[in-house]
Amino acid sequence: MPSEEALIDLEIRLAFQEDAIAALDRQLQAQQRRIDLLEQRYRLVLERIDELLAGAGPAAPEPPPPHY
Repeated sequence: MPSEEALIDLEIRLAFQEDAIAALDRQLQAQQRRIDLLEQRYRLVLERIDELLAGAGPAAPEPPPPHY
C-alpha cells in the first residue's frame, strides 16, 4: 500500500495535470475560433475574386509585338 506521502504527491501531480489540460483546452478552443474566422474570411475573398473576374469580361487580346 502506498504511503501517505506518495498519495499526496500523486494528488499534486494530478492537480497540475488537470490545470495543464484545462489550459491546453482553452488554447485549442481559441485557435479553433481563429481558424473558423480565417476560413470564413478566405471564402469571402474567393467570392469577391470570382465576382471581380466575372465582371471583368473577356480579356482583350494583347497587340502583337512590334517585330511582327
